[in-house]
Amino acid sequence: AIEYTDVQKDTTKSKLAGKTIVCFGDSITGNQPYPYSYPDIVADMTGATVYNVGFGGCCMSDNGQERRLFTMCRLADAIAAGDFSAQENSGVSITYKQGNANINYVPLRIATLESIDWTKVEQKANDATRNASAACLTALAEQVPNMICASADLSNSDKTDGFLKKTKAMTKDDFSGAFFQAGVAELTMACICIGMALHGGVIAGCGTFFVFSDYMKPAIRMAALMRLPVKFIWSHDAFRVGEDGPTHQPVEHLVGLRSIPNIKVYRPADGKETTAAWISALTGKNPSCLFLSRQNLPRLQNSGEKAFKGGYILADSTKKTPDVILIATGSEVNLAVKAKAELKAEGVDVRVVSMPCVEEFEKQSDKYKESVLPKAVRAR
Repeated sequence: AIEYTDVQKDTTKSKLAGKTIVCFGDSITGNQPYPYSYPDIVADMTGATVYNVGFGGCCMSDNGQERRLFTMCRLADAIAAGDFSAQENSGVSITYKQGNANINYVPLRIATLESIDWTKVEQKANDATRNASAACLTALAEQVPNMICASADLSNSDKTDGFLKKTKAMTKDDFSGAFFQAGVAELTMACICIGMALHGGVIAGCGTFFVFSDYMKPAIRMAALMRLPVKFIWSHDAFRVGEDGPTHQPVEHLVGLRSIPNIKVYRPADGKETTAAWISALTGKNPSCLFLSRQNLPRLQNSGEKAFKGGYILADSTKKTPDVILIATGSEVNLAVKAKAELKAEGVDVRVVSMPCVEEFEKQSDKYKESVLPKAVRAR
């Protein structure tokens, strides 16, 4: 059973030791200035289990003016609607007093990476990675109540609509949805996601075509400088995109974004690598960039869990030391596999390495990196 202590009135420290605690933001950890922290209570939380719900109270007093906090207002709306389909509750009501607000809350199990059931993600063979990302977003919309996704007028093309289908778009009169339709305003969209990340309590992601990352560059750099875990979702990642002409071909963009410090760049080669990219992105404390294909890609043999290491041997050479190592990402990986077969016919023994995330690969041990890319093989 979850007990409730009104931290604004009851400062009996012993009531918290060994207890299960539901708190709002930093109110019980003493990280906010008085009157929103309670150091007398913080002193003894030995053995306590803390469930942190959102960030701050529903209302805060600011020079006599109450201002609503976005995260908790969404939670209050969900509670009022009785919408807990994707959340687990204890059935115990809590009255939380903040300023003039008296609001009844239900203790929630906040989604963690461990609590997400990734088996619900169904990836199709021979599908575009933008569709594979949509499958992941659908699962996240169902299971992560504090995630908000946005799109710059392209949700049906960048496939962030996988998230939208399980919620609804916000409006100026209704913030109960979890999808933000930004319109043709890529920079504004990215800045709003940065604001949500700075605020806390929200997992923010936004999507558009990769070529339009140009418009978002100042916000991307700021997110990297501040190490904010915004998820940037870009589809139509290949320079061969031709339907809309040369203005929509991201020729130099991948190299440019990889050169920005403090961000992780994921370019998955199939559905299994896309799922791995999303799992990895959700664990990161820095911005994550997912580059997704418009075109269908084959399901690769041996791809999947090894993608968590950032780079791995997808198709090995016959000899222990290959003649050539082909390193590829995204939609070029299957081309490297085809090239391996053709080179084999010419007597060249090739190893194919898929490198969905260089940053993750660089974090691996020297021994692992040497096993994948031996220094002795200079032909790569």
